[in-house]
Amino acid sequence: AYTVGTALTDTAATTVQRAAKRTSFLLAGTMSQGETITLGTTGAVAGDLIKIIRTSTSAQTAALVNGGAGAGTLFTMQASKAGFVVAQFDGTNWLFDMGGTE
Repeated sequence: AYTVGTALTDTAATTVQRAAKRTSFLLAGTMSQGETITLGTTGAVAGDLIKIIRTSTSAQTAALVNGGAGAGTLFTMQASKAGFVVAQFDGTNWLFDMGGTE
């Protein structure tokens, strides 16, 4: 089971941090702009998972970015599609684990 983190508002750029071994975040129901969600490393432990859930079908993309030493975009959620993305922490970086759209 995932621990639910604070819901993400319609903000162009935000950073999320793990709250437990498995943490999930719900992205804003309506997106008025492209979103960039950076996965922070504060308190992260190897094996942690973060899941971002998108219910919005707004014509905007949402990029998931590694906040670890290697940086870089892990996955971009398609515009106009609900979906999800999961990343796993390897002790240094967040790595793409799985993702999909409806």
